[in-house]
Order: sequence, then C-alpha cells, then structure tokens
Amino acid sequence: MKIIQLLVMAAVLGCGAVLLLSLPLYAQLKGAPVPFAADWSNYEDGERQESGKYYVSGEGIRLEGMAGGEPFVVIYNFKQMVAWNLIESVRMYMETAIDSGDLGMDDLGQFGTPCPADTRATRSGSETVNGRSTEKWTCISADQGTKTVWYDTKLQTVIRSDDEDARFELTNIKEGRQPASLFVPPSGYSKMDIPVFGMPAGKPQGG
Repeated sequence: MKIIQLLVMAAVLGCGAVLLLSLPLYAQLKGAPVPFAADWSNYEDGERQESGKYYVSGEGIRLEGMAGGEPFVVIYNFKQMVAWNLIESVRMYMETAIDSGDLGMDDLGQFGTPCPADTRATRSGSETVNGRSTEKWTCISADQGTKTVWYDTKLQTVIRSDDEDARFELTNIKEGRQPASLFVPPSGYSKMDIPVFGMPAGKPQGG
C-alpha cells in the first residue's frame, strides 16, 4: 500500500476519533481518578450510529470503534503527552503531540467536573443510571446549546449525555486496573511520518 494511501487512512481514522473522543485538557491531564473499562455508544434520533470500547486509567485513555466504515484505535498517553492513531491493518501508527489546548470535545476524557468550564452548570438531582449513582446536571453553552448529563460521582466523569437529537452513553462499566499495554502502540508497529503540506512524505520509521 502506498504511503499516501496510508496517510489518507490515518487522516480518516484520526478525524473520526476527534469527532468522537472528548478530551478537554483543562479538566484533568493526570487521567481518570478511578480506572475502568466500558462500552460507548452514540445515538442520533434514537438510533445508534457508532459504538466501541473505552479504557481509562491515570496513564491515559484508549478509544476503539468505527469511523467512516473503518475500525480505529486512538490512544492518549498523559505521561508522554502524545496521541497515537493505530492502523491495525498495516501495523503502523501516527503520533501527535498533546499541547495545553482544548481538542474541542466535551463528553469523554473529562474528569472531575460534570460540565466543561465554559458552560453554565445547574444540578437538578440524583439518579441511578446503568446501575451507577449519578448527579443529573444541565450544561448550557453559547456554542453547543443545552445538554443534560449524568455525572458518575465515583468515576468523576459523565456516563450519559443528552441534547436535542443526540445521546452519548457508557454501559457495561467495569472498574479495575487497566493494563499499561493498552496505552502505548503495540510491539511491532512502525511509526508513520506525517508529511508537511506540499512536501513529499518520508518512509515509515522502523519499517
């Protein structure tokens, strides 16, 4: 497979992951206070559109799923301050540095607060959701409108969010230590060079 095809694939997977993964870096760079694994799903108009697996620990976050009809794995490693998009079919990965900015998403990856810092938050009670004790909050944002979230008080993260026509939800939540191997590229994977626009791409590293 030509390098440009690999890069297109990586870009598709990367964009899909960015659309799905929420990582406001102002929330908690140290990662999850309680490690756990879960299934995630996105719904639109009541129909499930995307789903996959979600792993979190103090070391990082791993999201697995489908984007554009292709499987993807994206890893955020807080110790090394990098993100990796894995391309399993060719055993390669694309690496991107994590800076102190906000990646522009607001459900997954946020720990310690039910609503992003730039929203108006109002608590409306407590409920049990998927067997978990949660606080119910309304988050109002000038950019994204109104969203209702259910904040897991032990995991310190949102496990469900609803807005006008979409819903995000974590199910089958299992607390427990997650293997460190989930938060780094697997052995035998090669790093892919990312070309500068208008310049030729280099060869994959380590391949």
